[in-house]
Amino acid sequence: MEFINKYFELDKLDSNPKREFIAGLTTFFAMCYILFVNPSVLGASGMDKGAVFTATALASALGCLIMVFLPTTRSLLPRLWVLTPSSLTLSASA
Repeated sequence: MEFINKYFELDKLDSNPKREFIAGLTTFFAMCYILFVNPSVLGASGMDKGAVFTATALASALGCLIMVFLPTTRSLLPRLWVLTPSSLTLSASA
């Protein structure tokens, strides 16, 4: 457990392994639900259910991998910032 705390810096984030496990389990069950509902909904519009299932599974796997490695890769963060409303604020200079 100490390795997990140190690697993911859970103490700095005011978290613990139990909380992170519950969050991961919640995300897993939500993705299981989405994997079966998404093809049904999009299949009703005429899309191939198998292709939608595959695309949903691949997209969720990619998203999971990004969320595993991105927070621990500090050098990538400045390159991946998204514009936020606060960063778009114009200064009133004369």
